Amino acid sequence: TALRNLVTKAVTAPFRAIGKIFRRGEEIETVRIDPVEFEPGTTAVTPAARAQLERVARFLRESPHVRLELEPVVTARDVLALKTQDVVARIQAIEREHRFDAFRKAATRLFKKQFPRQKVPADTSAIVARLRDHALEPAEAARRLAARRVEAIRGALATASSPRALGSTGTSRQPAGSIPSARQAASMVFLAHSER
Repeated sequence: TALRNLVTKAVTAPFRAIGKIFRRGEEIETVRIDPVEFEPGTTAVTPAARAQLERVARFLRESPHVRLELEPVVTARDVLALKTQDVVARIQAIEREHRFDAFRKAATRLFKKQFPRQKVPADTSAIVARLRDHALEPAEAARRLAARRVEAIRGALATASSPRALGSTGTSRQPAGSIPSARQAASMVFLAHSER
C-alpha cells in the first residue's frame, strides 16, 4: 500500500494545488476546486481570487484532459449589494429628474414616497439602508450577475489556458428564489471532470 499511496499522491497533487480531495477509505470520492470569490454584487475578483485563477490556469495548461465546469453562485452579500445599487440608481434618477443639487434631497423624496408616515432618518446612508431593506429581491439582476461572472472567469482563464477546457453549467447552484447563507460565500465554483 505504500506504493499505492505514493502513486495516489502523485496523481492527485495537481488537484491539491487548486482545491481539496475527499476520500472514502482508499478511494477518491470527490475533488472540489476552491472557488473564485468576487467583490459583492460585482464581477471584480478579490486579490485571493486572482491567485486562484492563476493556479487554475496553470493546472489547465498542465492537464489537457481535464475539463472544468463553471457554476456561478450568488450570495446573500451579492443580493444586498445589488439591492443597494438599485436603490442608489433610483435615487440618482430622482436627483436628475427633479434637478436636485444633493443626493440627500432625492433620497429624502424617495423615502417619503415609500414611507409617508415614517420619520426620515437623519443620515443618508440610513435612508438608503432602509429603502434597500424593503426592496424586492433582484432575481433578474442576480441572474445577469451570475452570467457576467461566468464570462469574466471564462475570459480570464481562456487567455491563460485552453478555452475548450472550460464549460458552464449555465445555471446557478441555488434553486430559484433562494439565497445562500453567509457561510456559502463562494461566488464561483469549479466542477472538474476528465474528458478521457
